[in-house]
Amino acid sequence: MLHLVRVRLWSSRHPIISWLIVLCCAAFVGRSIIVNQRTVIAARNAWGQPVTVFLADRDVALGDPVVVRSAQYPRSMVPAGALKTSPHDPVARHRIERGEILVRSDIAPHGLAELISANAVGVPVPSTTLIAGSPGDSVRVFADGVAIGDGIIISLSPEGGGVIAVDQTDAAATSLAASLGSLSTGLIGG
Repeated sequence: MLHLVRVRLWSSRHPIISWLIVLCCAAFVGRSIIVNQRTVIAARNAWGQPVTVFLADRDVALGDPVVVRSAQYPRSMVPAGALKTSPHDPVARHRIERGEILVRSDIAPHGLAELISANAVGVPVPSTTLIAGSPGDSVRVFADGVAIGDGIIISLSPEGGGVIAVDQTDAAATSLAASLGSLSTGLIGG
């Protein structure tokens, strides 16, 4: 205790020493911050130059519109085929998670038509019709309880209904059943 009193008395008689100690501490802290900042910048640069990529802004199911946002990522973290420009009204070719970097194979930039095979037709189903399953599932299409063909769910609307891709030979019957309100679907296992 006596030593603390002597130090306090000595420092009050020589204030320049106290200020030099404070200045040295401030210089040490400032130098530490600069060194750490340089270390962070060097580590970031080791990953490569940042590039602009496009991410899914929310979870998306097959056939749903994809809302995109841009972000900067180091080049070494960007997958091959990542989109370099913002797509115009893209739809998902498969399920995409929120924050996923979008690549060319994730989206159909020209809409739902790209998701339908060459020998199929996309038939819109009204919102009053319950579609069993999720986008990408195979379904059997019924009209008044009679099977008229098989299809694949392309998209679903949150309000109900959606688009089902059916073979060209079944498209007319499916479309008629959808317009009459007699269409129903059942999942195909396997």
